Amino acid sequence: MVKNIGAMLLVGLVIIILSISYRCENNNINAREVAITIDDLPTLSHGILSKKDQIEYFNRILSILDEYQITSMGFVVGSLIDEHEIGLLYDFCSKGHIIGNHTYSHFDLNKTDPFVYCNDIIKGWESVSGFQCADKYFRYPMLHRGDEKHKKDTVFNFLMKSDYIIVPVTIDSDETSYNISFVRAFTQGDMTKADSIGKEYMAHMIKQTNYYDSLATVNNNGQIPHILLLHMNFINSYYLDDLLDWYISQGWNFTTVTEAMEHPFYTKKDRYVGKRGISFVERIF
Repeated sequence: MVKNIGAMLLVGLVIIILSISYRCENNNINAREVAITIDDLPTLSHGILSKKDQIEYFNRILSILDEYQITSMGFVVGSLIDEHEIGLLYDFCSKGHIIGNHTYSHFDLNKTDPFVYCNDIIKGWESVSGFQCADKYFRYPMLHRGDEKHKKDTVFNFLMKSDYIIVPVTIDSDETSYNISFVRAFTQGDMTKADSIGKEYMAHMIKQTNYYDSLATVNNNGQIPHILLLHMNFINSYYLDDLLDWYISQGWNFTTVTEAMEHPFYTKKDRYVGKRGISFVERIF
């Protein structure tokens, strides 16, 4: 009788373990993933924020990423680096993040000669190559890849010959439209307005995420690991933790750009030629 009870308990334990294992495997299969990328490092003042304010908000974002154990990729505009902010980029590296090239002058390729643009990419790399976490990842400013085929092909071929990896965006947040109004409200002490803008920002980010996730799932016949576009700006230093909490509450996991881009989706050809800066999800069709 004792042996039978022992056998029954052992069978029950095995069933429980298998059930837990199955649920965990299912969760991993179904979990959505997002990599965090941040454009326009080191910081932006918009002609409003002091250098002290900029350094403080950079450090807030760095602390939030650290708290959530996220490894991000930041794209640096070389002309924004000054003697006060070199240390910020070293701190960024020390936390395990990766620095990529966002050009030196943040030119709009739609309005720039492609050869001038390529020279600016070279200058941008020269400004960041000394940082230990810098690597040849590239992000087009404003996501503009060229409004003419010749222009697009010239820059693309240059990047390929220079051994760059172009880092696309699948969730185009376009959150900069909320940042300046938030900065103005905050610095003027109008916290009611600042809070209202913050709520609008969160609603916008959720809407953009859901839209591009649905579009990618339909276009790809299945889920993909996403790459989210954010900016190193003031509003994100106050709402990034809320945004990350929302992702977690919806069952998302955080990944890295390098891991995300191992997915076959990112080998698809960019077919779009035009003035718009659009998500890679829209560029491949």
